[in-house]
Amino acid sequence: MSSLGIFVIFHKKVFPEMYTELDEDERECLRFIAVNENTPKAEPLPEKYIKEWELPVYDPEWQKTNWMNGGVNHHIVLNGLHKEFDYVGFVQYDMKFPKGSIRKIKETLESTPNIGVSIKIMDLFTLIGTSTFGFSEFNLYNMALSQLSKPLRSVTFPLFHNCFMASSKYDEIMPEVLRIDKMLLAFHNRPGDPYYRFPITTERTLALACSSVLDHVVEIKEVSHERLKCDDD
Repeated sequence: MSSLGIFVIFHKKVFPEMYTELDEDERECLRFIAVNENTPKAEPLPEKYIKEWELPVYDPEWQKTNWMNGGVNHHIVLNGLHKEFDYVGFVQYDMKFPKGSIRKIKETLESTPNIGVSIKIMDLFTLIGTSTFGFSEFNLYNMALSQLSKPLRSVTFPLFHNCFMASSKYDEIMPEVLRIDKMLLAFHNRPGDPYYRFPITTERTLALACSSVLDHVVEIKEVSHERLKCDDD
């Protein structure tokens, strides 16, 4: 039987109501990972969770320069945390998983070879066109594509730094994604830029890379992005 790992990334708090409907076997897929050592964490915290800043391979500059989810994804892969699972994906703390949703993700991945599953997908035109502070402003799309070793295969692209797929696919793409992200960072250090400029761009870098190694990315509508605010956000 194949295994699915879901890394839940949080910076201030976890919302237990995002997972209360899950069956026990579905909850066992969750791995919580806290980011940013300097941000106080609010109760209730998971009984077990990973502290990003204590990982053997860790670059503190990534949080200081607003890598956010993108940086955590790299740390997960660089430290091999994904390797215990056949399939893996990264999600944000405010994504709600109803009963049966994780089971459906797993069944979808098992039913079709070389497929990805995401909470939200876009076509290429929309992906680039909605990148207000990313590719569209600096015309970085062609540069990012030129750095990928494989052409695009899927006509759909995952959003939110979220793509459930075979764990081995992350080993395949993340070295290239990291190299591209480091190149893109040079374009996103201008005074006055909003903090989300760089994460929006890396979200699209990961989407392009996923779609270069997957035949198709499908959307699972059962999981919702609640966009919850922590108390002092």
